[in-house]
Amino acid sequence: MTRKLQVHCPIRSQSPDSAAANCEIYNYCPLPILILDASGKAVHINGAFELLLRADANRMLKNPGYSVFDDPNFQSGEIKARIEAAFEGQVVEIVSQDYVLPRQFLQTGKKEAASMPFNISAVPVMRDGSLETVCLFYHLESIAGDIKHLERQHSQLSAYLSSIIDLRHEVNNPLLLIIGNAQLLLSKSADMPIEITQKIEKMLSAAEKIRKILQQHEKANGSLCLNSTLETIEDL
Repeated sequence: MTRKLQVHCPIRSQSPDSAAANCEIYNYCPLPILILDASGKAVHINGAFELLLRADANRMLKNPGYSVFDDPNFQSGEIKARIEAAFEGQVVEIVSQDYVLPRQFLQTGKKEAASMPFNISAVPVMRDGSLETVCLFYHLESIAGDIKHLERQHSQLSAYLSSIIDLRHEVNNPLLLIIGNAQLLLSKSADMPIEITQKIEKMLSAAEKIRKILQQHEKANGSLCLNSTLETIEDL
């Protein structure tokens, strides 16, 4: 199934008159984008970066601001070498299994960002043979995987809940017949021996108990389905 994702992501720029600030590739891209100058300092972030990584645009872009060379996520040997290669003019791919923005650049008052696996494309932009910027594109394979997991979980829970409802209907029909006949017999209990009346009352009580258990079980499973789905969505 093909999904179309449309997200309005206004770009946050250090230079309002910059061409990048008016570029719809950045403005409307659903991928988080971080643009660095030739020294590694952040000069632009788009709305997806701000939203998904819980970035504070002012802290990222104003002095002293964010520098990729100070980011612990890019300090390990192979990853550091790839970032350096990007600033030498090479397009590189970086796989980060536990990326989280440094704490000082997170939005205040928000839930602390969880680490997420990203595939990051580092694309250098050259002008007249010199490096002008490096664009980091954060590919969200992890979120796509979570969406598929959510769909599978929702399908399984829906099937389970449906089976419970079907079972309730299958049991309810004969159960209601038993309850109805027991109530009818009790309405004529004056003509019955006391021991027969007591047995009918026990039968009616047991049938009512079964009906209540089925109703409670259906409600509990309905809540389970809803709560599990909401918890998974919140984790995204």
